[in-house]
Amino acid sequence: MTTIETPAQTQDRQNLRQARWRLAMSVARRIEVNRSAYRLWVIGQRNRARKLRARRKGHVMAPAVPSDFDFVQIVETLGRHKVDYVVVGGMADNLHGSDIVTTDADILVRADHDNLGRLHDALTDLHAQPAPEPEVLVSNPEEFLTDAGQLDVFDHIAGAGRYEDVLETVEIADVNGNQVQHLDLNTLMQARQAAGRPSDELRIEHLRIIERELRRHDPDREIGD
Repeated sequence: MTTIETPAQTQDRQNLRQARWRLAMSVARRIEVNRSAYRLWVIGQRNRARKLRARRKGHVMAPAVPSDFDFVQIVETLGRHKVDYVVVGGMADNLHGSDIVTTDADILVRADHDNLGRLHDALTDLHAQPAPEPEVLVSNPEEFLTDAGQLDVFDHIAGAGRYEDVLETVEIADVNGNQVQHLDLNTLMQARQAAGRPSDELRIEHLRIIERELRRHDPDREIGD
């Protein structure tokens, strides 16, 4: 007897095949895919935060010169300055295997005096604009345009908490020789659910596909290990 797939079953099978392909990609390849896609974005999207700041101040800005999003340069600079941070947001999705295009980096930092001082030095090296305040985060998130693209800095995240709250469950990825902490799948999905934006729904669905695939290969695996 021939079994006929429903459209939903066909879609789920295709999603799982895509998830296997994403999980097989190296971190370096995932970053390169995102970097290539990033180049296709219009200037206004890449520089949305900068334009919003200028608009609030009443300035008229000429379009900025396009710059490549370089996640490797960001993590190498943060690592060189020994900044304590955890990757959150879209790049955390990508490090788990999602292929949704990410056009900036979001990090959750330890918000103590010493670490914010190291962060200030790293941002200065990246020629961040606006110029960062020494040892203080003015807002949450604090948004910077850098030589390596957009970098958003958080001292806390809804659904996850502060840096110290997520340390027990973070995962570590090797990014071009840099050991990079990022949110585990469960915490990442909780944070996206708490954010509640329309874009988060699609990203949560991608993360659930990845979670199902991980459990299929290792039913006893605790997600977050």
